[in-house]
Amino acid sequence: MSVRIRFSDLWTYAVSESQVRLPLSQLGKGAGHIHGRLEILISEKTLPHLGYFGPSDVCFNTWVPVLREIKEQLSGSEQTVYVFDEGEQGQPAFEFKREFDIMHVSVIDSAISDGSSDPSYQLVSCLWSDFKAEIDSFFGAFRGELDRVGSGPARSWWEKNAQRAA
Repeated sequence: MSVRIRFSDLWTYAVSESQVRLPLSQLGKGAGHIHGRLEILISEKTLPHLGYFGPSDVCFNTWVPVLREIKEQLSGSEQTVYVFDEGEQGQPAFEFKREFDIMHVSVIDSAISDGSSDPSYQLVSCLWSDFKAEIDSFFGAFRGELDRVGSGPARSWWEKNAQRAA
């Protein structure tokens, strides 16, 4: 398979001046956000710029719904484009383009911030079916991790952020 979507080192934080990292079991006692490492590899190339503060500080409150949207939007047509442009803190935009059985991913200029494209990540390609299957696998593993934590806030988080992803 030419695609891998993996996560690790999940954490949450307390809303305070110091933004102390807390274990996921403390999710309901803090900001309600899940952060950690997210790695999306397409054709052996790691998709860059997923987290403003680096690859270990990716906001899953953002990326779980984005992955769900990519799957929904690109499943609807054999030729379509989904652009995720958060615009936060100068982040670039991400373009996911399906052309029949192939998906191309590019890091492009943000239309709403000063985030710039990444010339090293343009039209990186994989099979659409592989990407879609990997999203499903990611959702299963992520939900399994939340179930392992077993707290009510973790289940609520899933329902709020990925309810249509299951």
